[in-house]
Amino acid sequence: MANFALLILLLLIIAIPHSLSAPPAPAFPSSFSAQITITSNLLPADIVYPPRVKIVRLLYSLELQKAKIVIEKGHDEGKMYVRDYGGEMDYELSAGSCRRAFLGEEMTPPTLPLSVHLGDAQISEGGTMTNYEHFVRSTVYSNIHIYSDPGNGHPRRLVVEDIDDDGVTEVSMTYDIDSLQELTGSEDWTIGEGHTEGIEGSCERFVGGFPYMHLFHYYLRF
Repeated sequence: MANFALLILLLLIIAIPHSLSAPPAPAFPSSFSAQITITSNLLPADIVYPPRVKIVRLLYSLELQKAKIVIEKGHDEGKMYVRDYGGEMDYELSAGSCRRAFLGEEMTPPTLPLSVHLGDAQISEGGTMTNYEHFVRSTVYSNIHIYSDPGNGHPRRLVVEDIDDDGVTEVSMTYDIDSLQELTGSEDWTIGEGHTEGIEGSCERFVGGFPYMHLFHYYLRF
């Protein structure tokens, strides 16, 4: 009996430091900039159309109630969207033209799902392997793998793994976040040179609004 109690005590002593050193849960900062690469893994690597890869530059601020997206590669390449939730304006800029639409919904913060920590994992970055924390959320039809910074919990990668009726898994989407930085206050939120904002501005009115952007599965969407 004494030996059993001693064993329990030793296990508790071992568990305490482990719990204190648990990594932070994956989470976005409230305001940040980033480059996001979205890969449709089910498409062949050499396909021309539809594009397999999409790269966007993002400015995101809950405090300012704004998001700015520049599409650098892939579908809608060259377009820019500025979503001003506080001003209820949505702008689309492409090849010198500008359209504006009413934006009547609230800006919702990106909320990553509760998930199980699987340990650390490595991601190749420019030929160097970097350690990240690996979390997974599993449902009947998919596994959502999230890789995050072990220091601050900022997300680095999300992988969607589909599960068919026979239990066979297949990766369908990958979202990679590079150069994630919290905003400094000096960012450019303008809608582009030669255009003015607002109802009286230079952008053509467009009825119907513009499509949602899903930049980290549906956890980062606007």
